[in-house]
Amino acid sequence: MSAYEILAVASAYIGLIITVLKMIGAQNKLVTVRLERGSIKMAEMKKDIDKMNEDLKQKANKDLVENQLKNISEQLGEIKQMLEKRTK
Repeated sequence: MSAYEILAVASAYIGLIITVLKMIGAQNKLVTVRLERGSIKMAEMKKDIDKMNEDLKQKANKDLVENQLKNISEQLGEIKQMLEKRTK
């Protein structure tokens, strides 16, 4: 093999290596972009989940207060009936 042939083969291998490295770099960028998008979506989902949890807590608190008010109202009704019976 002459020096020119060796240089030609070496140049071809170097070109191939450069092409492969560029492809790997492009894939890494694509993976990085996908990971960033995924993390952004996960952050948005976390915010949505947190908001849903807060809404559920508020609804549970509202239901609890309404239930307590209903119980108090019933107890007041019973007390009123007892007082009416005693006054008769």
